[in-house]
Amino acid sequence: MEEAERLIPWLNKKLRNILDRKQAIEYLVAEHREFSKMIEVTNDEGFQFVLGNNVTASKVFHKSCLAFYEDLQEILKKGIIVKDLDQGLID
Repeated sequence: MEEAERLIPWLNKKLRNILDRKQAIEYLVAEHREFSKMIEVTNDEGFQFVLGNNVTASKVFHKSCLAFYEDLQEILKKGIIVKDLDQGLID
């Protein structure tokens, strides 16, 4: 019981970080969808712009996903099971 109580502040911080990362990932996905709808490539310069933008967005997306799963893995390594991230349900 004492160990569980000591973990609560650490766990709260990790869960907040994970939720923040989840929101950032959802925002990146939504922004990419909107950007893709708005762009029409008509020449090589436009293609290079879109390609560069996609590469940059992909790097940010994948770094965010990696950080999300690293934080989640830290929680799981402590034997804590996250049942519902959005509701904060854990075991």
